[in-house]
Amino acid sequence: MIFREMINFCLKIKIVMLIAVLFFSVYPKYAVANDDTRTVYYVNATSGSDSNNGKSLETPWRTINKVNSTKFSPGDTVLFKCGNNWEENLVIPSSGTSTKPIFFGSYGIGDYPQLYRVSLWAGKKYVRISKLNMKMREGAALSIESGEDIVIDDCIIDGDHKSYNHAAVIYGLTKYGWANAIVIKNSKFKDAGTVENPVCNLSINGLSHNILIANNISYNASDNNMQAYSNKAETGPYNVIFRGNELYNSRKAHGLEIGWNVHNSVVEKNRCYGNKICGLIVVNSHDNVIKNNIVYDNVEEMACYGESYNNLWLNNTILFGDRTVKGMWFRAKHGAGNVFMNNIVVGNNSNFPELIINGAEEVESDYNCFYDEKGTKFEYKNLIYTSLDSYQSMSNQDIHSIEKDPRLIDEKYDLKSNSPCINAGITHLGVLDDFRGIERPQGVKYDIGAYEHVLKFE
Repeated sequence: MIFREMINFCLKIKIVMLIAVLFFSVYPKYAVANDDTRTVYYVNATSGSDSNNGKSLETPWRTINKVNSTKFSPGDTVLFKCGNNWEENLVIPSSGTSTKPIFFGSYGIGDYPQLYRVSLWAGKKYVRISKLNMKMREGAALSIESGEDIVIDDCIIDGDHKSYNHAAVIYGLTKYGWANAIVIKNSKFKDAGTVENPVCNLSINGLSHNILIANNISYNASDNNMQAYSNKAETGPYNVIFRGNELYNSRKAHGLEIGWNVHNSVVEKNRCYGNKICGLIVVNSHDNVIKNNIVYDNVEEMACYGESYNNLWLNNTILFGDRTVKGMWFRAKHGAGNVFMNNIVVGNNSNFPELIINGAEEVESDYNCFYDEKGTKFEYKNLIYTSLDSYQSMSNQDIHSIEKDPRLIDEKYDLKSNSPCINAGITHLGVLDDFRGIERPQGVKYDIGAYEHVLKFE
């Protein structure tokens, strides 16, 4: 017990420091230019003319080429007419400043303006983009190369079933520096690639840090819906937050992959379901926190592969669907420091195990709730156990875990007032609130699973 308490104390301190770093470093500063210094430009594909000055609704520009060739001043705004389509690539030509970012958006009534690709290349800084429909043509629909302090808000990023690149990509180049302080929020990603040539809806590649991906919807990618990823030779992305996203129907891979050298990142409050392989997977990555996620109806729900270590899996709710064959699977080659605590895993009355720990060193699993009407199954070091008691005695894992029906509210997956998961978890400063943002704990102890029970939500 003393050893376990020392581990938990060290983990708490580590997580508090990580959260502080992420909170103070990842958010760009929002600023609006003073009205007396800002110029607003209008672009109308049907009634505009590039010979106009673009500075009023009556004198708009016509083409994106005109925008691309104009040098804008900090604080300027460029607005595209709703309902218009441009078969051109918007290449952001100028950077703003920390107090006067440059804005690109829309005006009028109708569908968001549709552009063939939006590119922020060569380290553009202090740019805000909102309410645009970006469509893939001969390259990513959205490309951010070594950008800094960029915000994409309420946009559509459409892969259009093309495979030229990922639908959206964030990356750094040595020549221009790291991609830093990038936010994509409240947006929709869809339809990247084909099954024959799979690509992702969003890929965050090496030399990227301080990235926030929040409250987006991503579906129907041919590869991963979203990923943070680097090859073995690169420094992996770090300080990346995936928060509050809905990720479903990857046609060939995972809802979300944290893969190859990704570290010091947080995956929280996401809903991952209906993906071809995993809902959420960590591969060859370390020192990440996966918490308060709801994952269900994937072939494999959650997994930890390769040389992954010091990853914390806390207060997730995992539910088998009809096609699920694995609940939580630790298959890390050098898995020291991986922790699986306060999670709910509900089986589907099949012969497949709710928890698998194979080839992983020093995984610590405890204070979880496992349940299957026909008997919970565990796989530990390639041996199958058909009860929690037998698995505990042979593995010395999950000593404080329970094997009971968690009594979840249908479809919401919140806890009913008679759930055995209430006050059954362990306090962990890596999880300060629940899936909804409700403060933990509401009772004398933490609840198990993604939701903290609050009577008014039942």
